[in-house]
Amino acid sequence: MNAYIATEYGALNSQPVFDAFRAGISLHGDNICDDYRNADVIIIWSFLFTGRMAGNKTLWDYARKKQIPVVIIEVGALKRGESWKVGIDGINNIATWIDPFQENRLQNKFGIIPSHFKTEGEFITIFGQRPDSQQWAGMPDLSDWMTSIIEEVRLWSDFPIVVRPHPRDKLTDWSFLNKFSELYFDMPQPMEGTYDSFNHIDILARTALAVNYSSGPSIQAALMGVPVLCSHDSLAWDISIKSAQFINKWIPPSDEEINNWSQMISHTEWFVDEMSDGTVWKHLREKLCDYD
Repeated sequence: MNAYIATEYGALNSQPVFDAFRAGISLHGDNICDDYRNADVIIIWSFLFTGRMAGNKTLWDYARKKQIPVVIIEVGALKRGESWKVGIDGINNIATWIDPFQENRLQNKFGIIPSHFKTEGEFITIFGQRPDSQQWAGMPDLSDWMTSIIEEVRLWSDFPIVVRPHPRDKLTDWSFLNKFSELYFDMPQPMEGTYDSFNHIDILARTALAVNYSSGPSIQAALMGVPVLCSHDSLAWDISIKSAQFINKWIPPSDEEINNWSQMISHTEWFVDEMSDGTVWKHLREKLCDYD
């Protein structure tokens, strides 16, 4: 199998991850090619075609046209800055992921045990997304979506609402929120000593319900035992509240459902050593060989 790794369009912290991925591919005897037009699979950084990653748009469009898979490496939500999402043709619930093969991986490898879902909290937090991300492709203007969500949630809940934008959203004009009363705006703050982590944990600890379309906060909320209202595209969908009308009627998932979800989510992210020793590529390759 010929693999092209788009190292030239990676984030500043991508090089060690790309190097580990390259080592793992080579261990299995596959070839790293210099021209993406000779590749059977293209490997890119992030599902965001802007800034340093803008050049990945050409590769993505080429792969769609030629019907070849794109492996996307993205910052993880389980151990941000330490573990990395590795999905085929996406990084949320629309992606193809490695089939679970390690029992209790979430606890044993990540040291995470999902909390029981809580029933208390001070407010509902709506987490925004980057409107220039491919995760948002085909969606309405973020302000329109946010307006709709606020109105829908208020039909079914009296909790105060906090709106928290994506920390890297530079496009949305948030003045539209002025038409709502009793609404709070909370800007994420960088966590000291980290590359690009933000203080989501602080607000989730006070949150009764997290609302998010399909990005990292929905996963973090579910792991902390905060009920989640999200879209089918979210990796938290399987254990989420499916519609705002069920906010007050929701029955938390069973232990079996949480365990199955934990197994799934723990196989969406990987550490550098698992990339370099070939573990990730071995199991990802099985999926790539079945690509249609």
